[in-house]
Amino acid sequence: YFPRAKEAPEVTPVQQETDPNAVTILIAEDEPGLLAMLAEHVREKGFEVLEASNAEEALAVARNRKIDLLVSDIVMPGGSGQDLATKLGASHPDIAVIFMSGYADDGAIREALGHPKYVTFVQKPFTLRLMMQKIREVLGGKALPAAEQTNRSAT
Repeated sequence: YFPRAKEAPEVTPVQQETDPNAVTILIAEDEPGLLAMLAEHVREKGFEVLEASNAEEALAVARNRKIDLLVSDIVMPGGSGQDLATKLGASHPDIAVIFMSGYADDGAIREALGHPKYVTFVQKPFTLRLMMQKIREVLGGKALPAAEQTNRSAT
């Protein structure tokens, strides 16, 4: 039992500072369960992660932010992963891209493979281990978080 306070305590919101050198990954995926699981796993590895459930939301999230890597579903409502990568490439010229898809639509995959910013393709379903391997490959020259450097040297 605690006595009632006469006045509500003053609460000051804590502002989280972002490391300007942190590697930022934008994940665009319309399947909420996969988006949440992948984002959480990548965050646990020490990366800064931004999430979007469609291309329009991804563009809004990326506005005025540094994005090092886009991990995007190819087929999403409201815009394709390829269109998203093209639009982000205009404002983020050094962005790397990993496309993922569960569809066996050869046309969409061929189009993604022809994208000028194309780096790699991951077929769904995939393991989190495989996705982290692809992320490490793509980001090879960029500074990896301390947690990832430790994991990398252990493998």
